[in-house]
Amino acid sequence: MKSKPILQYVVLIFLVAISFNATAGNSARYSGQQPDNIVGAVCVIRNGDNLIMLLEAITNKLSLPGGYIDSGDTPQEAAAREALEEAGIEVEVEHLIQYRDRAAIYACRAKSPIPVSSFRDSRGYPIVASWFAEHFATEVERVYLIDPLLTEAREHRYSEDAALLPQWLASTPDSEVKVYDRFDYDISPLHEYELGLIGQFQQVISTWSSFSQWLFVGLMHALAVLGGPWFVFVALALMAGYYRTRFFLEIACLILVTLFGASLLKHGLMMPRPFFIVPDLQKVNAPGLGFPSEQVLMTSMLFGVWGYLLQRQIKTKQQKVMIALLVVLVVAGQGVAWIWFGVHFISDVIMSVMLGIVMVAMFILWRSDTFKAYRQLLTSRWFWLGLGILTGTVAGISLVPTQAYLCSLMLGIFFGINYALKVDQITPPLSAKRRFVASFGVLLGAVGLSGAMMAIAAVQSSTLMVLGIKTSGYLLLGAWLVCSSSWLRQQLSR
Repeated sequence: MKSKPILQYVVLIFLVAISFNATAGNSARYSGQQPDNIVGAVCVIRNGDNLIMLLEAITNKLSLPGGYIDSGDTPQEAAAREALEEAGIEVEVEHLIQYRDRAAIYACRAKSPIPVSSFRDSRGYPIVASWFAEHFATEVERVYLIDPLLTEAREHRYSEDAALLPQWLASTPDSEVKVYDRFDYDISPLHEYELGLIGQFQQVISTWSSFSQWLFVGLMHALAVLGGPWFVFVALALMAGYYRTRFFLEIACLILVTLFGASLLKHGLMMPRPFFIVPDLQKVNAPGLGFPSEQVLMTSMLFGVWGYLLQRQIKTKQQKVMIALLVVLVVAGQGVAWIWFGVHFISDVIMSVMLGIVMVAMFILWRSDTFKAYRQLLTSRWFWLGLGILTGTVAGISLVPTQAYLCSLMLGIFFGINYALKVDQITPPLSAKRRFVASFGVLLGAVGLSGAMMAIAAVQSSTLMVLGIKTSGYLLLGAWLVCSSSWLRQQLSR
């Protein structure tokens, strides 16, 4: 039984959490003298009483544009480069404000008016156009124009900075902003045409009665939940408990490879969303880039697979047609929802559905007798190790956090797969009722692990530390999905 590696990771996370909490109260040092071995530079950009601030993708906290000083760069050059790479703003560095530990804080002025969207998301801050920045959707989730007096210390990556932000603002020259209704961005004729169609679609819905609009909006939000991160998380946990390990590994591989492929396309193509160009089209908050739509892709793939599995268990043609029709309606309805929200272009949705159909076709083909021998590969821990190494290598190059988390999930399966398969061999088949009980047991444990991981990560300020906690948590989650499911089914068989 291979339990030692998993235990070691649990102990590691516990020790890391203790060390983090022990140092969480250490205050950052501020001075007017240049420290030895300066390593970082920060750019303060001001408009009126507001500052340009980033919402970091990994820590999910606010920070100023800044980062490490590359070899051969001066601190001033590093501050200007980070402002461009993280916020998409070209600046002139005006003067030094002060030092924070081994980082220099500089007052910067934007060389041209900063484009600000007329839409505000759930946080309520004006959004700066930044999707064309190099680090958008990898290190930076969103760029805001924020009055620091309206924020709390816990919202900031460096909580000690919160009290000093008004002083830094006062020491920084003013930069111009431009609130835009349509961003001047070079898009394809197809997307230009689709922007008009989306606007017309929203206009038609706005002419309906209040009750009809209420029903429509409610349905759109309900459909939008499908295929999202939490939906996939819950579905994966429930299927881990319901299906035996061999079949679950096929489903898990399909889901993880689909998510990895979607991430590669999204960050490789860097396609804009409709509301990037026309803010008035946006009706819900949606971070990241456009094509492909991960929600539509995952909904098409998951419901297609579930429809295929259900059709194999029923005999009447009428029931098979109804299942197929239901799958089509769910996928089409969700596509309409994301178009109406202004989050995806029509072509994004169509192409995402097609990708989902391809993945379903590959799953059906994979389940045929032709590939029976190859399916045994999925029960090899070395297959999952190789898949995890490949994903981790790509994540190290692309710096996309999602890919690092997928790598950790795969490695977790690698650690737990042998135990799960051995337990399955001595566990008799269960009734559907008991398999449902096992499913909810796996889900409860997965939710607990995820909650603990997020709680520990939330009290840290170091990006690398947060990334380490989350990747360790996902590794444990992957091991939990395969180990706990087989163990629970064994206990329920007694």
